[in-house]
Amino acid sequence: MMLALNGDADAEYRLGNMYYYEKDVIRDHGESMRWWRSAAAKGHTGAMFMLGTIYENGDGEPRDEAEAFSWYLLAADKGNTEAQFKVGMMYHLGKGPREDREEAAAWWKKAADRGHSGAQYRLSLMYDIGWGGGQNYGEAVKLCTLSAEQGNADAQFSLGLKYENGEGVERNNNEAVRWYLKAAKQGHRDAQTNLDRIRDMNRD
Repeated sequence: MMLALNGDADAEYRLGNMYYYEKDVIRDHGESMRWWRSAAAKGHTGAMFMLGTIYENGDGEPRDEAEAFSWYLLAADKGNTEAQFKVGMMYHLGKGPREDREEAAAWWKKAADRGHSGAQYRLSLMYDIGWGGGQNYGEAVKLCTLSAEQGNADAQFSLGLKYENGEGVERNNNEAVRWYLKAAKQGHRDAQTNLDRIRDMNRD
């Protein structure tokens, strides 16, 4: 508390989180916003990201996608990977200034290059389809694998599909089952459906 009162940005950010998540204090939306704004004014990207989330979801404030985008973009420009992923998503969904798949891909690449599993997965889909650049199955498999290895269930399922159907890799049912199983263990229903189908085929 004293560090925050003395203007330490990281302490202000943490205090905002404490009021938001009710950690040792009573939840107080106004206090969360006050401390996050103060930290954001000092360049704290985590605080900027939280403000973006509040406005995107309409959590205690009127939903305002333009305001959310502006906070995410501020954080993204300073290298916050979660914000870079969000900026990409908002461009992809047309919730930013416009729908722009090339901008979405560019922001996801920034985050993916720094290990963000969600961005790696999304970028792999774009390489599969050819949005935001040329179609590239090899790059799609590479990014999908990186994401899957970090535990992203959607990427694990997608990688299973690639091995089952021979998309960008040699067909390999054992690898397909291995990745489907990882995704299914995380509750991915389509992965479980494919596992059940493969097991039924092997019984015949």
